[in-house]
Amino acid sequence: MDLLLIGASPNFLRAGQAVSPRLVIVDRTAPDLPNVLRGEDDHFYLVDYQDPAAVDAFADMLAAGPRPTAVVCVTEQGLIPAARLVDRLGLRGPDEDVVRSTRDKRRMREQLAAHAPHLSLASAPATDRKAVARILKDTGQAVLKPALGTASQGIRRLGSLEDLDRLPEDELRDGLVEAFAAGVEVSVESLSVGGEHRIVCIVEKRIDTGFVEVAHLTPPPSLTEEDVARVTRATTELLDALGVTDGPAHTELMVGPEQVSVVETHNRPGGDGIPDLVEATTGVDWRRASLAWSLVPEGSGSTAVDDVLRDCTGQAVTGAAAIVFFTAPAGTVTRVLERPDQVGETDILSWRVDAEVGSKVGPPLSSADRLGAAELRASNAQSLRNAVDHLLTVGVIEVTEGTAA
Repeated sequence: MDLLLIGASPNFLRAGQAVSPRLVIVDRTAPDLPNVLRGEDDHFYLVDYQDPAAVDAFADMLAAGPRPTAVVCVTEQGLIPAARLVDRLGLRGPDEDVVRSTRDKRRMREQLAAHAPHLSLASAPATDRKAVARILKDTGQAVLKPALGTASQGIRRLGSLEDLDRLPEDELRDGLVEAFAAGVEVSVESLSVGGEHRIVCIVEKRIDTGFVEVAHLTPPPSLTEEDVARVTRATTELLDALGVTDGPAHTELMVGPEQVSVVETHNRPGGDGIPDLVEATTGVDWRRASLAWSLVPEGSGSTAVDDVLRDCTGQAVTGAAAIVFFTAPAGTVTRVLERPDQVGETDILSWRVDAEVGSKVGPPLSSADRLGAAELRASNAQSLRNAVDHLLTVGVIEVTEGTAA
């Protein structure tokens, strides 16, 4: 069976090669991919998949010859093009309407309001000043985000209407305001086949005051067993509400004492090194599983998702794992912490700092502004938490604050 893979990194391409004897690979550029192709078993096509006309022309070409069995995409910008190919060619994969409900936060809120209102948060278009005022009155704080945004870009905390009024018009035009929810933020990696959902891994997040993600930890040290059950139930209800029946999903939730609230979801595996955390702590090759589901024959029954996960699972190598991202306020770097071998009882698996003394950095406005990362491994979640908290407060990169040039 042939698998059509859109926008894959070399790591995901290798995972595709592990599950499919032949691949049809589509990308907008090809800096690294030709080096890992398997000769006649892999066919590469250079297609601007963000251009609907180019996608339709490619679909017509595929329709004239042997068709792949399924279409899979693991990159955000390729999700809707992949769904477009699914719809035009009648292939296996999420359809375009479902994908748009996961990508567009306005559509997601509408779906939740209709099918699972207890999981949602009050929301309003950023241009609706009266509705935003009601949210602020009820909750005291709100969050403005681009309806189609990713990677922590363009997220703003609002404490008053004056905060809203200070923002540029283009942010308001495309923005969605949501009630601020307090609690522990987590992301959930799940896999679905034929409407059956399984939770693969729950990852606790750390974010800075500007909502940029600065750490991922698993298993989540702040959740009780009851919290994990609530997160599992909420994720399943969300996927059902949006009509997600097949494939991986990366869902972000806020776990409060009385309510689990949906932040957003995507029908793809999480980024930011999360697949490596999943494999280290659960043994599941998450990249491989994220693709392998698509080659399961339709109608395989309720155990199909478990079969996929079992086939993609090896030996877990650690009890707890994390990735910490380094950031700094705007300024000039004056000191960079040397890599430690350990932090307490936690091992440092890798360490990368993309800044040096004298360089200008910051401020961290999105994930793209982070200045390096460290991967951590520990025997238990508490030791891991202690190490992460230490690295987030010790000042890995110190600066003389000021406007970066």
